[in-house]
Amino acid sequence: MVPVLDKRGRPLMPCHPARARELLAKGRAVVVRYVPFAIRLKDRLIEESTIAGVAVRVDPGSCGTGIVVTTDTEQLDHATGRGHAARRGLFAVELIHRSAQIRDGMKRRAGYRRRRRSGNLRYRAPRFDNRRRPAGWLAPSLRHRVEGTIGQVGRLMKLFPVVEIHIERNSFDTHALSLGRETLSALEYREGTLAGYEVREYLLEKWHRTCSYCGATGVPLQIDHIQPRAHGGSDRISNLTLACGPCNQAKSARLVEDCLAEQPERLFLRSDTYRRIRFPEAPSHPSQEALRLHHRRSRTCSHPTRQVRGNPHRTRRRPRQRVPQHSRPRRPRGYQPQEPAPAPAG
Repeated sequence: MVPVLDKRGRPLMPCHPARARELLAKGRAVVVRYVPFAIRLKDRLIEESTIAGVAVRVDPGSCGTGIVVTTDTEQLDHATGRGHAARRGLFAVELIHRSAQIRDGMKRRAGYRRRRRSGNLRYRAPRFDNRRRPAGWLAPSLRHRVEGTIGQVGRLMKLFPVVEIHIERNSFDTHALSLGRETLSALEYREGTLAGYEVREYLLEKWHRTCSYCGATGVPLQIDHIQPRAHGGSDRISNLTLACGPCNQAKSARLVEDCLAEQPERLFLRSDTYRRIRFPEAPSHPSQEALRLHHRRSRTCSHPTRQVRGNPHRTRRRPRQRVPQHSRPRRPRGYQPQEPAPAPAG
């Protein structure tokens, strides 16, 4: 739909693109904007028009926000003879947030400031105590999302007769949803999939130290993303697997469905349901599996005395002791050692 403004630039009800072309051809309207395309009537005021009003609906997200302009009309169902409300979309826009770019920019700025403070530069007075966060402070990336959404809604209100604004507010507990429960206690949040061990050890136990693509064993295994990051994949433990070097290079940034198109049985082997059927001794509950692997590793691994915190398989190398060099006088250039004098005959 094409936004329509009256003679004084006030928003009217939008019209069909064909109607907008007809008004432009007759000279009754002029183009106001090209993105989004909007027209202004020359012979119409808002007092002379009937405006039903539209609603703006906002669906906020972390990476993007969807905004749509809708209108509700009453339609009659001829089969039952009852009327019902029909909602129709008039205009839609998607905002792609720059939260990641803002975060990277803040990190670079922090690095520059740290370099100026620690470098051998001119004296800079400390200003740590002068920085105060005012009431209602938001992080720059979050403030960008809020202000960008508010600004876009304000621009739409100048083109459409907005009478309602709806914002979707939902909170999801992904940890509770993964366990099939509604709520969890405070202790259960710390007993997730990786409770008690590291990512690589968990993947080695989960995939039985084999390549998930070709089934090779006894070869160096690399951590690979099932859904590539180039296609929107995350770093969650459910999206990580093990692959040998050739399989990891062959898969590259392709989707797993395309990589295993010629081996559909291998694609079926990757599902957790099949793995629980094939290995019934492995419990399905993530916390129970974590506890089982933690006990197994505690029995089989010998913990060294000087171990690095968080990794029992790495030991801290003892620092080398620097032996001080004994100072001795330098010999002049061309120095020739003298032979000892012979002992007197006696």
